[in-house]
Amino acid sequence: FTTSLTEPDAHDFSSFLTTATALRYLRARKFNLKKATAMLTRSVKWRLDNQIHAISSEDVERFSTEGKMWIANKTDKKGRNVLVMDNDKEVPNSTSRKDQMRFLAWNLERSIRRNRLGRQIGVASFGKYATPLKSKQNVDNDDDNDEAGMVEKHVVFIKLDEFKLSTSPSIGSTLDTIDVVCNHYPERLGLAILYRPPKAFNALWSVAKRALDPTTQQKLLVVSDASPGSAGE
Repeated sequence: FTTSLTEPDAHDFSSFLTTATALRYLRARKFNLKKATAMLTRSVKWRLDNQIHAISSEDVERFSTEGKMWIANKTDKKGRNVLVMDNDKEVPNSTSRKDQMRFLAWNLERSIRRNRLGRQIGVASFGKYATPLKSKQNVDNDDDNDEAGMVEKHVVFIKLDEFKLSTSPSIGSTLDTIDVVCNHYPERLGLAILYRPPKAFNALWSVAKRALDPTTQQKLLVVSDASPGSAGE
């Protein structure tokens, strides 16, 4: 399934093309081998075209300081990393969609590395950069964990309480974001929270939600009546 997807001169995908990756793509396509292979092949090309493996903190330093997107210091109650997207912040006109998606990918890769670091270090000393292993009795039938009990998924928290159409991402950028999160990191999304979306958001959302499959739509949680003080809960 994965051995024929890279060429001899291509980047070493050994850390990406693993059994766990293959299973995630197969699950995303309901174990249809042809569809899963096409999906994974597209992701390999996307990773090469965008040099995902080579993105450094220096490459995204400008985006990091804008406060548009970041990984929260704490996990949720299930131990999942929380990727915060602040849609109240304006995206500079000079920022290309490709650069925006590379910054998104950089954050998603950081979340994955945090979980991987937890596997390598172990429970006793996982520290602030990792997610601890769960006990066996808590792992069974938990879709957020792999067979070893390591949390595989993350939460996407989209802050919309001060959303304005004048500063919102374009439809193209929004669809690109959905494509990256759902199709290039399949079976990684545990929950997506839309926090206090105003009526102005409905126009954008009516278009964007069409790109979500039924399974992903079931992972959406709209928080519309929470008080400002509950944002960190």
